Amino acid sequence: MFPETHILGTEACAGFLPWQREKVIMGSWERGEAYAEDILQGIRNHVVGWTDWNLALNTEGGPNWAKFAADSAIIVNKTSGEFYKQPMFYALAHVAKFFLPESHVLQIQLTYSDIKNSTEIISAGVQRPDGSIALMLLNTNEVDVDVTILDEHRGSSYILLPRRTMKTLIYI
Repeated sequence: MFPETHILGTEACAGFLPWQREKVIMGSWERGEAYAEDILQGIRNHVVGWTDWNLALNTEGGPNWAKFAADSAIIVNKTSGEFYKQPMFYALAHVAKFFLPESHVLQIQLTYSDIKNSTEIISAGVQRPDGSIALMLLNTNEVDVDVTILDEHRGSSYILLPRRTMKTLIYI
């Protein structure tokens, strides 16, 4: 609504709610998808940056200043001296790799159909500093979805977006 206003998405977190019994879930792609969705929705609404509540926590989900356990993009196992990159890490890294600083958010129009279910594809697109377009698509559904991308300057394209997939298209 106010694209000239600088909005920063802060304090993203997973597994912190009282009814979420497992605070740390190793390898949880559902939490990775939730992170990706949160980031993409923020970008669509002109968020200029996004920060995690805790980028790295231990295997119990701590410590943090608020004294509650949560999941994290990186889990550190102090005993073994190892760290594990969670799917949340890869979701954040994926967006950072393709949506570059100084990019400008685009209004995206997708058409898609699924005969069996009412589906939604989460998307965001930017024009990058080199003039190319980066379009990120997230299908959290259990079905493949046919997607048509309509670009008033570059034409239209069709892709099949497999179930439970995040895909980025780069085009000039």
